[in-house]
Amino acid sequence: MNYDTIHIIRKLDAATSARVLDVVRMVENVAYDAALEVTASPNANSVVVAVGGDGTMLEAMRVAQRVKA
Repeated sequence: MNYDTIHIIRKLDAATSARVLDVVRMVENVAYDAALEVTASPNANSVVVAVGGDGTMLEAMRVAQRVKA
C-alpha cells in the first residue's frame, strides 16, 4: 500500500515532553524525506504513528478505526 500522509499522535507531560518532541521531529523529518504530508486528519492512505505510552497507542487505534476506507 502507498501512503500519502502521516498522522502523529503524541503524549506530552512534564517528565517526557523533550524526548517525545525529539522523536516527533525525527518522524516529521522521515515523513518529509518520504514526501509524506503531516496531517491533522488521517485518511485511508495515512500512516498513524503513536509517540508515547500505552494510552497513546490506544488513542492511535481509536483514531485509525474512525478512518473510512
